[in-house]
Amino acid sequence: MQDITAFKKAQFEEELSKEKIQSSLELLEKKDYALNEVSRMAKIGYWEYNNEQS
Repeated sequence: MQDITAFKKAQFEEELSKEKIQSSLELLEKKDYALNEVSRMAKIGYWEYNNEQS
C-alpha cells in the first residue's frame, strides 16, 4: 500500500493557488475596465514616464 496523503495535499494546495490566481486576475481585469471607463467618461488619460535610459 502506498501513502498518497502528501500527493493529495499538494494537489489540493495547487488547486487553491490556481483559484487564487484566477480570482486575482478577474479582480485586476475589473479594476482595469473601471479605470478605462472612468478615463473615457472624463475624457482624460495619463502619461507614463520611463526613467530608464538605454
